[in-house]
Amino acid sequence: MIKFLDIQAMNAAHGAEIEEAVLRATRSGWYLRGEETRRFEEAYARYIGCRHAIGCGNGLDALRLIFRAYIEMGVLHEGDEVIVPANTYIASILAVTDNRLKPIFVEPNAETLQIDDTLIEQAITPRTRAILIVHLYGRCAYTEHIGHLCNKHNLLLIEDNAQAHGCMSKLKMESYEHSDDNSLHQVHLEKDFQFSNEVRWPKGKATVNSQTNRRLIQISKFRIQN
Repeated sequence: MIKFLDIQAMNAAHGAEIEEAVLRATRSGWYLRGEETRRFEEAYARYIGCRHAIGCGNGLDALRLIFRAYIEMGVLHEGDEVIVPANTYIASILAVTDNRLKPIFVEPNAETLQIDDTLIEQAITPRTRAILIVHLYGRCAYTEHIGHLCNKHNLLLIEDNAQAHGCMSKLKMESYEHSDDNSLHQVHLEKDFQFSNEVRWPKGKATVNSQTNRRLIQISKFRIQN
């Protein structure tokens, strides 16, 4: 049998490092949060190019918290519309509906299978407040046109980095006219899941550049935990 994706071989290259990290965590007695989580958050934030990373149990939780934080900030409100790609995992949609927001689906580009940026503007209504893009198959879903639409219609851009951790766009990202707390590419979701090219174990991260956003996501996270 020829494996479509040999996850065992991929993990074997880092086997000793993974096993050492697992042992270090189990021996510490801290299975949630703790020093290992803090070290991982700091290392991943540096890797992804953000100031802060907040560890979560999975990608759905991370994305829920991102939308919850924007509601706490008063930027999003119940019934607001979020444009989402039709080609994505259900967690992307559940995070929207769980926060009583309304997902508006946009079909993918047949060549890239990412959200088709030429179809987004016709889906924008007076209730639209955000665009959620999902990076799939190791490709960056961001385009200059999406950045232009966010500026033109004063929309948040939230990224679900499902299968493209560390991917870089060669496009020039258009400057965004919001304050620092709501700036373009301000909030990202990082998640690994079964079909990711770099799968390890289920986990999620919310990565942000603003200390205010970081605090609000943490508050929302602690409320859910409690």
